[in-house]
Amino acid sequence: MIDVLKSFKSLIKLEQVHTDNNVFKLHYKVTVIMLLAFSILLTNGLIPGLGLPDKPSDVSRQGYYQWVCIVFVVQALIFYFPRYLWKTWEGGRLRLLLSDITNIILRYVLKDGLGQIHFLDWLITGNFSMYGIAYAMYNHVNPMNSVFPKVTKCTFHKFGPSGTRQNFDGLCILPLNILNEKFFLILWYWLFLLLFVSFCALIYRALFLFVPKFRVYLLRAQTRSFERGMAQTVVDNISYGDFFVLYKIGKNLNPIMYKELVQGMHDYIVHRNKNYKSYPVGTDEV
Repeated sequence: MIDVLKSFKSLIKLEQVHTDNNVFKLHYKVTVIMLLAFSILLTNGLIPGLGLPDKPSDVSRQGYYQWVCIVFVVQALIFYFPRYLWKTWEGGRLRLLLSDITNIILRYVLKDGLGQIHFLDWLITGNFSMYGIAYAMYNHVNPMNSVFPKVTKCTFHKFGPSGTRQNFDGLCILPLNILNEKFFLILWYWLFLLLFVSFCALIYRALFLFVPKFRVYLLRAQTRSFERGMAQTVVDNISYGDFFVLYKIGKNLNPIMYKELVQGMHDYIVHRNKNYKSYPVGTDEV
């Protein structure tokens, strides 16, 4: 756990070698910073007071608002944990590969945004999944008043002169719920955006994994229009893992130097296996 907390410093550090993609950064950087900021604001915003209830006849017991700041920290750890695993498994190998050229393992663990939505839905008693829609559609009475009440009944226990416990009722204002309401609304929009972006990234990863033609397209794009036949030769003769490393190197290398690297790989493949069908330069055969 200490190692995970120490690795948080990378959230504000600009990386010279990119070992992950922008979708992953949205999860472990933007979301983690957002959740930690929300937690810090909540832990410094408690102001008790008195007020009048909206509907004294309605009784609803909700205690989750007391733990929201802790929940945000736990969620931040959950969002960052795949990044920690990736850094541990990658172990600086890509930086080492690039160290002589310019001054991997699993692409990333796709964060289950749907799982986070279900967790928050459970936390606030089934009111999170439709939170943003309900908030946007209300006219006069805020539907979230029942989820994050601003005024609540407080019961104080005190022992009387004879030693018997006495109960005293009061009204307490919950200013933290004003913040909670806004923070959860922001989280609703953000998590559903992450869910959509992550779904698109999953489709991209599926194409990357199962469609060789797509890898040929990516290789040509990185090398600035490398010959299709030569790109096809390279893709056909290396494994998925090798192509992934090659693709990551292309993300961090000058296109001209990268093209020379791929050209060298192509020439090595052709000379190593003279019986292999090498696609002629300029061909569109795939």
